[in-house]
Amino acid sequence: MGVRAIFQLETPWSEDEVFDLGYEQAADVMVFTHLDHDPQRLTRYGHDNWTLADAVYVATVAAPANFVVTANAPNTGTGYSATEYGYTVTTIDEATGQESLEAAGDTGITDLTMKGNTVDMVWDAVPGAERYNVYRAGGGVYGFIGTTEHPEFRDDNIAPDFSQSFPRQRTPFADANNKPAAVSFWNQRAVYARTYNKPNAIFASQIGNLFNMNVARPLAATDAVTFAVTGKRVNAVLHLVPLKNLLVFTTDTIFSVDKAFSPTEITVIPESYRAANRVRPVVIDDIAMFGTQKGASIRTLGYQFEADGYRGNDLTVFAPHLFRNVTLVDMCWAEFPTSTVSAVMSDGAVRLLTWQQEQQVWGWSKMSTAGLIESCCTVSEGGEDVVYYVVKRGSKRYVEYSASTQWADAAAAVYPDS
Repeated sequence: MGVRAIFQLETPWSEDEVFDLGYEQAADVMVFTHLDHDPQRLTRYGHDNWTLADAVYVATVAAPANFVVTANAPNTGTGYSATEYGYTVTTIDEATGQESLEAAGDTGITDLTMKGNTVDMVWDAVPGAERYNVYRAGGGVYGFIGTTEHPEFRDDNIAPDFSQSFPRQRTPFADANNKPAAVSFWNQRAVYARTYNKPNAIFASQIGNLFNMNVARPLAATDAVTFAVTGKRVNAVLHLVPLKNLLVFTTDTIFSVDKAFSPTEITVIPESYRAANRVRPVVIDDIAMFGTQKGASIRTLGYQFEADGYRGNDLTVFAPHLFRNVTLVDMCWAEFPTSTVSAVMSDGAVRLLTWQQEQQVWGWSKMSTAGLIESCCTVSEGGEDVVYYVVKRGSKRYVEYSASTQWADAAAAVYPDS
């Protein structure tokens, strides 16, 4: 048997900040957010090869270099009017379809309205480029005049399309008070929310480009999006939950955002005036389960076709004695084989919810141990969901897990603490 080693990775967060982290995962990449830190990108390359670095929000494809314009004027006859034309070019990435920032522009003088006069452009080829988009200036803006697979282009008086232009650099999280607290992936966008300066703001990346916040002028449907959710009171966004719509849980209201949103079309609808608490909601099938800001209630919220909106229930209504004088600390869901939600409470014990949504059946029980249970999570192992707990026993903390219920002999059904 080989020797096992513990892999350690330094992180920028203190112990007191852990419960305020936002996080989301896409395959081997996770994004972490916190109000007082730059967003972090955790990447797994192997069992013992992980990196954690600041998430960088830029186009990953380079703009062309050494862009040179050459104006040609073989026809300078009657009516010739020397005109300066400005151009730039961008790269389109072969793998992602992402468009770079513009190259350093150049100009040329000719009169393209005269037959035979042209402007030629050349630039250095960009590795991995699928094609290049070329833009011409007019009236202080740039309009699209063509695309090419080769690092050269000729303009023989092509009319610019000013409804399409290149993206501009945008870094909404650069300042100290503009670090996002919540994150989710939804509808091919990375969506962030809540900063010190803009507690009710939503920031969404470009479609298909999770770490690109650039926008063009005029705006394109695939550009990054920024908007605010506004209710009866000031709403600080706490959680983003992707379901049929993007659900935005705030300190006053729960909103839904239509999935077809874009920089020019955003529909935000208040679905419930139940304020959420800071504990990350649990998603079970098409239902979001969340803790309320007042008291220790745990509620559901899901789309109902009959109401054409989101409705829910108070899951603690039949066991109020289990939730008196406590608050919700953490929560996780184990689908198989127990169909249970572990709700860690402030008294150091767990309330276990057995949940069968399709049968509309649920029931609560209480689990305690010789120590204080502080947090929980679920890990899929060996064909079942195993719940892990952080338990404080005396001055030490232990990482413990629930034993398997997949036993063949009843004599193996022994579940002692720790």
